Amino acid sequence: MAQLDVLNHLLRRPLWQLRFPVALESAFARRQQPAQLLAARIAVGLGVPVYLLSSALEWLTDSALFHSTAPVRLLALGLLLLSGLALYRIPLAKLRIEWLTTTMVVAVSFIQLHVSLHSAPVYHPLPLLWMLLPLAYLCTLSRVSLRAVLPVCLLCFVVFLLGLWLSPFRHSPAAPHALLLFTSTLLLLLLTGYLNERAQRQRFLQARLLSLHRRGLHYAGTLPDHILDEELGILDRASLDRRLRTHLAGDSSTPPQIAVVICAIDDYQMLSRLYNDQEAHFCLQTVARAAQRLTTGGADFVARRGPAQLALVLAGGNTYDALQAGERLRRQIQALAIPHQGAANDTVTVSCGAADSASLREVSADALLAAADRALEQAQRLGGNRSESLRAG
Repeated sequence: MAQLDVLNHLLRRPLWQLRFPVALESAFARRQQPAQLLAARIAVGLGVPVYLLSSALEWLTDSALFHSTAPVRLLALGLLLLSGLALYRIPLAKLRIEWLTTTMVVAVSFIQLHVSLHSAPVYHPLPLLWMLLPLAYLCTLSRVSLRAVLPVCLLCFVVFLLGLWLSPFRHSPAAPHALLLFTSTLLLLLLTGYLNERAQRQRFLQARLLSLHRRGLHYAGTLPDHILDEELGILDRASLDRRLRTHLAGDSSTPPQIAVVICAIDDYQMLSRLYNDQEAHFCLQTVARAAQRLTTGGADFVARRGPAQLALVLAGGNTYDALQAGERLRRQIQALAIPHQGAANDTVTVSCGAADSASLREVSADALLAAADRALEQAQRLGGNRSESLRAG
């Protein structure tokens, strides 16, 4: 429970106040490493042809500048190739991707400074502005932590100022515009990187919280012989229909009393898209476990009604009993506070529809389920996270 409390407390914090404990910080860093490795490989794969293309354009437009900058360009190309070799040959556990990525960006910045100083005065700011390209990768796609990105950006800004100061271009009326463009773009990239990292930390917390819920609430033990839906550990739709028909097919003059609660996770499709099918399915398992705890034994049972719907059947119950059971189930799921950023209150909730056989003009399993379905639709139309009953005609 202590871990759950810590994670829930962190999730409620604003993005700008999100600070991880040491243990969570190291776990978050490990979680980022595969994405960092993929981004670094893509950057190297794109960086080599881009550098070759820029070198070819320089050779075609200014051969003298190409010959003077050829050594540093070969050095940059060699560094990119060595980095690519390291990214593919060194195991991830031993590879310091953040250090490698930031070092390459700094090296490219100094190479661009060298190219700028050897360019014609009118072209001096262009190689410096090219530094924004690796900085954009560093701030947006690399998944490098902001504490590593910030000093690199500051160093590149100093390199840009140094390049302007050492160049005759500093006397040009366009120099302040170049400085403003570089500074504003750099600040925008830093803001984007900050927001991206905050969002990644929130998603990490949500996945961690869902994992804790799954370990604590997942159904343990073997499935009884009569359970047919092995995914949820409950009866399937065919068994639901068969049992209801059997119960309602009594020959006595007194119609059998039975109540049904149909419950569904609110915004289930959004939950599946935001996270994944496995996490959405776990939430459905959690609702099934909670519904099973509400049964009193005997002829009561829980069955699957649809892809994201469950039916709680109360033998001998009425609409009031079903409505109370649905409300207890709704409160239990809400109290778990399973994160769902696509929902109105950022947690997983359920809506319930209740009906009983006494309210039916013609008693049948289909009519009873249809009445509960209409009650569920009414609850969802009213905003979800509620229980409703509807008398059937």
